[in-house]
Amino acid sequence: MGARRKVGIHRARRVIAANINALVDARFPEAQGRPEALAKFLGFSRSQAQRLLSGAHGFTLETLGHVADRFGLELWQLHVPELDPKNPPRLLPNGKPRPKGRHHPIRR
Repeated sequence: MGARRKVGIHRARRVIAANINALVDARFPEAQGRPEALAKFLGFSRSQAQRLLSGAHGFTLETLGHVADRFGLELWQLHVPELDPKNPPRLLPNGKPRPKGRHHPIRR
């Protein structure tokens, strides 16, 4: 695997982890134990929830699909940098992503 591909994968992990953290903060603002709250919500172990929050490990599509489903999102939305849990990006009727303000640029 080339160095450039590794950088892209690590960047994707950071974006996904940041978005999962934002979703957890929005869903459980009062939670003292964020990994425990996420684990219970997803039906995962605490260690699996911690790995999702840290972004230090890779995720399977099945795991990310489950996370997206539980938060009422589609899988692609977890990949959008700086996801706003209260105003996630949506697709236009023609199937193209529509950016939400200047904070969600969709690059082509």
